[in-house]
Order: sequence, then C-alpha cells, then structure tokens
Amino acid sequence: MPIASLLAVFSLAFSSPELSTVAAPSMQERWMFNGLSDAQISELTDKLQDAQVRLRRGDKPVFLLTSGSIAFYEKTQVSPRDAFLDLAFSNPSFVRRQPSDNPTNTLYHLEYWLPGEERMVWDVDISLSSQGEITKVSLFYRRQHPS
Repeated sequence: MPIASLLAVFSLAFSSPELSTVAAPSMQERWMFNGLSDAQISELTDKLQDAQVRLRRGDKPVFLLTSGSIAFYEKTQVSPRDAFLDLAFSNPSFVRRQPSDNPTNTLYHLEYWLPGEERMVWDVDISLSSQGEITKVSLFYRRQHPS
C-alpha cells in the first residue's frame, strides 16, 4: 500500500474531533506497511499467547520479562507478570521488526492502542532466539504521541 494512502488514513483518524479513540489502520495495511506477512504476525502473537497460557498453567517458561511506565501512572504498581498476563496480544495496532546488533536474536516492536480518551498504549518489545523461542519481553505503558 502506498505511503500516501497510509498517511491519509492516519490524518483522518487523528484530525476528527468527534473521535475519542484513534482508529488503527486495517491489519493488512499495518502488516504490509511494515514488511511482515499475516503469517509472521500471527506466529509472533501466538508465541506471546502461548507464553501466557503456560504461565497461567504453572509451567515455567524461561524468558526475561520487564515492564514499566511513567512514575505517576498506576501501571507502575502492577508486576511485570500481571501486566503480561492481562494484555490481549491477539490484535496489535502496530508491528515492526527492529534492527539488532545480535545476529542470533530477532527483535520486534508491537503497539497496542487502548480505547478511551486518554489514548494510552502498551509498547511490547520481543526478542526471539535463532530457534524462534522468546528470550525477552519488555512492556512499557505510555500515552500515545501527540499527532
């Protein structure tokens, strides 16, 4: 999809005063724009959901899990594990592959735009090993950047 089309989608979403939430582009637009296929995104979100299931079940998946937020946000009072288990990973608002200095790890950045006037976002950074296993998940809760 041409960049101009995506910019038009974003400008409409951000400029409409009657919208209380930011309208995300369709899944196909997001994934095509970031060079990732539907299958790649589904595989990534499936890995996160599988890790949630295993933690809830009492298994002991081994990966680094961190979370944070701006000091005065209430999310700083939530443990990284609880934040991870509470997040619905199935429908990211934005996904991109990140550059990495380590050839054995693949890094991804996902954003989950939450509904509401506050325009809050969960940033999720994921590191996968060369075997495709999760090695690190970092969560950060913040307000969306102003448009």
